[in-house]
Amino acid sequence: MHVINDKKEEKRPNISSEERRNLFIYLRRLSRDLRADISTLGTAANYLHKLLRRDISKKVCHYTLATSCLIVAADVCEDRGFNKRDVINVSHAILHPGKSPLPVDQPLFWEMRKSMINVAHLIFREMKYKLKCDLELPYLCEYMAKIRERIPQLFAERQVAEKAMGILADSYVDMEFITDHSPKTVALTVLSLTLTALGISIAKYADDEWPAALFYEKLRPSKCAKLRKRLVECLYAGQLIVPKPEIIPEVVDIE
Repeated sequence: MHVINDKKEEKRPNISSEERRNLFIYLRRLSRDLRADISTLGTAANYLHKLLRRDISKKVCHYTLATSCLIVAADVCEDRGFNKRDVINVSHAILHPGKSPLPVDQPLFWEMRKSMINVAHLIFREMKYKLKCDLELPYLCEYMAKIRERIPQLFAERQVAEKAMGILADSYVDMEFITDHSPKTVALTVLSLTLTALGISIAKYADDEWPAALFYEKLRPSKCAKLRKRLVECLYAGQLIVPKPEIIPEVVDIE
């Protein structure tokens, strides 16, 4: 199979903006329901973002492609919390709500399994086996550790880490935001949004919108505020709330 040059990744996606958003919402829900690691979701989202700009996305069902991206990412990230049967059942439940799970003795189950494995092999080749991604999660953990040192009790009581992880996971619905900015910028914006939503401020930096100097001096408070606003508008319809899994939009039945 011909491997497309990396320069072609700059092409526009082969699907509309609405279809692309629905696809990443599906990937977010799939990873959530499988309880996949955030690193697995982030890696899969990066693969999908690139592959939607390549010819493979014209030949493969987009939902099969997204599902297979998660399978490959789980392998790369050594995420052993689920298997292919789990992926098939959860994917089927999301795309066909109200229908019964596929029994393993049905031909359709094995056809889906074979299809996902075949597409996973194509993904390895399309990505030229360069499967590691510079993710936002390590930076977010580093920044949260600094916050926890200053407000340990409040950090635990408000579940800052759990909320920030949820917002980061939701952020992969807006892959343009992820790819437009460095992982450090995304991580700091996510943490800033988390603290803002929880009403937490750092006393030492009370006069600033955000203690950028504490973490990443290139991200100034004014820019951080703009990025927070973009995330809130894109992910949560402009409502500054602590996100819950239930607010993730439903994916329409593709039948």
